[in-house]
Amino acid sequence: MNYLIIPLSLSAGFLSKTVDIIEDNKIKRYSFLSLILGILYGALLSYSASLSLNLSSFILGVIFSLFLSKKIDAKGHYLAMFSFFVSIFIFGFGGINFALLIVILLFSYLDELIDKKINFRFALDIACFVISLILNDFDIFAFIIFYDLSYLLMSKIEKKYFV
Repeated sequence: MNYLIIPLSLSAGFLSKTVDIIEDNKIKRYSFLSLILGILYGALLSYSASLSLNLSSFILGVIFSLFLSKKIDAKGHYLAMFSFFVSIFIFGFGGINFALLIVILLFSYLDELIDKKINFRFALDIACFVISLILNDFDIFAFIIFYDLSYLLMSKIEKKYFV
């Protein structure tokens, strides 16, 4: 496992949830910060995608799923996606495993559907664990676990200070 994944995924989760907080709570005073953070987390995702074939396929699958489920819905997130695709030219790209990308896309989309019903996501995490066992490559499982950890921590902070 590439241990750079831990700080990259923690940072990306923290930054993307911070963008959510600013955008969802319409905190106009920090709207410019939302744009900067979006650019940063897009670049972090792009750098993460440059690390391996499986990680790049995973990140692309999740991004495509978020577009399909219309979760990319604010300027900060649009800039993150722009930054992601532009940064590929700087950092390079790990390649695409189309089968893995499709599986991740489907389970990520399923997570979005489940989240609307019971406000809990688990399908993608389980799929990533099983895929990691099959491929004997725990990069994507580590990425999703640490990303989710920081994202959920920021959700707790949001509930304490903004809701």
